[in-house]
Amino acid sequence: MKLWQRTFIFTNLKILFFVLLGLFFLYSLIDISFHPWLFPAIKTQGFWLLPLFSAIQFTRKLHLFLPFAYLISVIYTLIKANTQKELLVLLTSGISKKRIFYPFLLTAFFVSLFTLVNTQFLVPLATNQLILIKYPQMHAYLNKSSIKEFEFEDGSFFIFQTYHPKEEMYEDVYFKKDDLLYHASYVKKEKGFVGHFVDLFKKQEGRLTLIGSFKTFPIKDLNLTHLDETLVQKDPNEHSLSMLYKMQKMPIFIPGLLAKLKSALHFKVLFLFISFLILIAVFPFATQFTKLLNAFKFYLFFIFGFLMLYLFLKGVMILVEGALVHPFFVMWLPCLLLFTLFFAIGKKKTSF
Repeated sequence: MKLWQRTFIFTNLKILFFVLLGLFFLYSLIDISFHPWLFPAIKTQGFWLLPLFSAIQFTRKLHLFLPFAYLISVIYTLIKANTQKELLVLLTSGISKKRIFYPFLLTAFFVSLFTLVNTQFLVPLATNQLILIKYPQMHAYLNKSSIKEFEFEDGSFFIFQTYHPKEEMYEDVYFKKDDLLYHASYVKKEKGFVGHFVDLFKKQEGRLTLIGSFKTFPIKDLNLTHLDETLVQKDPNEHSLSMLYKMQKMPIFIPGLLAKLKSALHFKVLFLFISFLILIAVFPFATQFTKLLNAFKFYLFFIFGFLMLYLFLKGVMILVEGALVHPFFVMWLPCLLLFTLFFAIGKKKTSF
């Protein structure tokens, strides 16, 4: 890799980091003001809770901040190289715009890869940590009702009295599946879902007959993964990609949940590629040699465009969540049309 290529990559990533750092401090200051419960919690749990909470909240919004910071870094790097005649020097030395494009394509791939890591691993981890921080409030919420009953699509029932999200444990459980009735002192998520101190009944000739009592009993027909996620009040956008995909294969007992899962999955996958759309849109215009190039208007136009695209995608998610339209037509198709348009412009101006 040549020196000029390393310089472009280093400048791009450096600006990306500093923009993210600035967004972190700004967002943290604003977000903390909307969570007054945090200050009493700091008194009991320690000051370390403040930076941890800020990091958790920022991680959950990184799918927006990361491409936004990448947009700023690409514009800064290209405008700087253009106005300081660095691009002109490279072009006159025989280096085509197509070759200049490659270092930025590499950074776009890096942003896409980090978005994948954040979506798949960091966001679920951050959400779980947030639940632990807010555990006293969450525990009170989950136990304000004495008995909770859920019916699955296959006709089975799951009834319990108390749920402990920290231990992933259900107390005083009844589970009915076909002719079998399980009563457990508690059910805990171990390797699968295991009942402790279980009485197993079977319906025979219209009466329940005790088959046996067990200290521990794996309940193979019980799958509470999606129920766990609902009880801790996770938004579908806070699940990992793999979890969203798996949950669509599970029996869903909440009306409209399947459509929300599909909407969140398509939105997350789409934003894995948004950095490439940003690069394709910015590069042809930022590398044009013109006296009319106004950096402020350039920033304003593309920042406004990015925010409009984000708000548009968030808005059409409502249509997808209502099962009114397929995600391809309102999420993927507009982005593909934009990509095709800017790619055609780029091919004409820079010979991609």
